[in-house]
Amino acid sequence: MRNVSNIKTPIGCVLLIILLLLILTECEKYISITEFEADYEPKYKIEADFYPANPGKSVLRIDQTLPIHESGSGGHIEDAQAELRDAGDQLLSTFSWRDTAASYPVFIPLKEDTLSSSVPDFFRYGMSVDTTNYGAYKLDSLNFALIPGVRYNLYVTIDGEQFTTTFVPYPPVELDSLPIDTIVSRRCDQGPGRYQVLHTTLSGDSARLRWREDSNAFLYSVFMKETGADIPVMPKVTAFSGPLITPDVTPGTYDIIIGSMNRTFYYHYYYKGEPPGHPTRNFFDGNALGYAGTLNEIYLRVTVLP
Repeated sequence: MRNVSNIKTPIGCVLLIILLLLILTECEKYISITEFEADYEPKYKIEADFYPANPGKSVLRIDQTLPIHESGSGGHIEDAQAELRDAGDQLLSTFSWRDTAASYPVFIPLKEDTLSSSVPDFFRYGMSVDTTNYGAYKLDSLNFALIPGVRYNLYVTIDGEQFTTTFVPYPPVELDSLPIDTIVSRRCDQGPGRYQVLHTTLSGDSARLRWREDSNAFLYSVFMKETGADIPVMPKVTAFSGPLITPDVTPGTYDIIIGSMNRTFYYHYYYKGEPPGHPTRNFFDGNALGYAGTLNEIYLRVTVLP
């Protein structure tokens, strides 16, 4: 009898393929993903976003992870204790739970015939903006400053178990040759405290926002919306490397936010190719996933002349 492996005829090749398929079929076993549930150990997910120029906007989210076959982010943990301390372990602030701590934009499809010709091109495809609120922790005190280049410690205690991480704020951008008309103090709309808004006027044919190149920078984010408009010119926070913005817009008045990210903020939100539990994206110790990071923003109200 000839060895099957030595069969060279077309019929022999077909028989060999059928034999391999039969072997592979016998080896297959379908396992429900729920069978792994007994081995799954939930972890805490701790995410802290700090805004040095607008600390009332800062938010701390604490959740518990779920098995992969369940949807959602798990239940919110509302009874944790959290503290922000400086490098010398001096207490700067505690945190308290707020049912409506922050919000984020939600983009909703629209019928194209509801859009006017004045809507930016991005929304010509049919999008509008709504807002969704969520519960999280907010700072109890704002009597401190998060200084760029200085290390800070975040302590979170859940059911007697403590988790810690550190972060270093990145400095805000310094715009070159920006004429300042006025500086206005504005109330934070996502928490307590106030922040400063720089008012400036630029000519339409030379409207540029520039800052110095920084080889240590990670990414910058930009949000721009015409005052009084429901739809932003830039529909979401858009990260880019900078250091030049050309507001290609019609004459008018615009609110612009430019943020510079520190390492942890960048790695968590914008670093691609690794899952959230990977060491380069997980900055807490113990049985917890997450990070504490900063987005150091400057706030502008820019009037673009014809």
